[in-house]
Amino acid sequence: MVKISTSNTHIKEKKYIFDFIFSNQKYGIEFIDQFSGYTIEFGDIRASFPDYFFKNYYKKIRDISLKTIENLHLFPTEKVPIIFGSEKCEKSENSYFYDIDIIGTIFFILTCYSEISIEKRDRFGRVDYKDTFLGKNNLLHIPIADLYSQYLYNILKIEKSYESRVILTHDIDQLFKFKTPLKTLGGDIIKRKNLNLFLKNLTQYLKVKLQSKRDPWDRFDSYLNLAERYGLDQYFFIIQSNRSIHDKLYSTEDKDFKAIYQKISKSKIGVHYGFESVFSSKIGEERKGLEKTINTKVDCGRSHFLRFDYKTLIKSAIEGGIINDFSLGFSGSWGFRNGTFKPYFGWDHTNDRRSDLIMSPLHIMDTTFTTYGNSSFEETLRYLLNLNSKFGGNLNILLHNSAEIDFSDIVDRVLEEYIVR
Repeated sequence: MVKISTSNTHIKEKKYIFDFIFSNQKYGIEFIDQFSGYTIEFGDIRASFPDYFFKNYYKKIRDISLKTIENLHLFPTEKVPIIFGSEKCEKSENSYFYDIDIIGTIFFILTCYSEISIEKRDRFGRVDYKDTFLGKNNLLHIPIADLYSQYLYNILKIEKSYESRVILTHDIDQLFKFKTPLKTLGGDIIKRKNLNLFLKNLTQYLKVKLQSKRDPWDRFDSYLNLAERYGLDQYFFIIQSNRSIHDKLYSTEDKDFKAIYQKISKSKIGVHYGFESVFSSKIGEERKGLEKTINTKVDCGRSHFLRFDYKTLIKSAIEGGIINDFSLGFSGSWGFRNGTFKPYFGWDHTNDRRSDLIMSPLHIMDTTFTTYGNSSFEETLRYLLNLNSKFGGNLNILLHNSAEIDFSDIVDRVLEEYIVR
């Protein structure tokens, strides 16, 4: 059993992180008055670490996310980015001291603490990844919480088995591209002023209309086949909010939706919170409306446009009856907004306690690449699969049926190669 000694300050926060690190390992913890840092023992190994974050930063310096840490060290042998501490290491037989605050750093990353003080928002009212601590320091593409946890396991020489899974998710923002062809084609000319796009969409429309081709956004059979082929857990998130400029262009009462639902009904169904819903306490109303429409219990969801802030999302989702939320990602960048592949209970910053909301982080989605185009979807997916095999947990992929490019063939090819390998 792992034995832990630490000070009797910030007890809930520390236990929260130890529960995350040792989720599959028995541990005991002793809180001692005037104790300095952390001492962790396993077998005949004893490792000590400082407490920099809770002692010097927590609830004292809220704007740490707005500052760039210029001297971001990498541990000499393990390539661990050091956010709180230094490379200093002392060893005496089986006793070690590492000047790196593993516990505080994981809390800092896992709870999105670095985002709390950011007031700046993009045009959709979201925190931009470029303004975050992780974005400024080029750390979004590293699962820091998982990396630190594994680093601690390596120090203590604890063997750990990993279960790696791919989760396939889909946000149904719209059903068909040519449900309202005049609006689509007219928008290419009047709103987007793009003649080439108009000609491309006109050609697609004529094929659908005259040659009985499948609507280009009717990708549901492809998605279902993909999940079945590789035995993937699959989620579809359906918008139930009232129609608005940013919300749905379909009704769950339409026959088109009902036909699609018959196809996807055996998958896990979640509610896609409306554009304003996280901030207007509408999640519960939408969840109940969707349950009534499909006559199935709904307890998971994701925010439309990924429009939320961490503190408000925790409160609104729980009040709305959500058990598992899939929103934690950035629209403009793939990676690790909270540093992990693993689903975990979110931290309630308002009440300073572990919440009952499971957070299932989002790692990669198609529209990041079609809209921002700053990297290769295929190369990124391969990179994430390799990381996932190393650290375990769930690699969460989001494919929109209405995305400009259908990446399902790439996912299929990469998964086939990965599984064969």
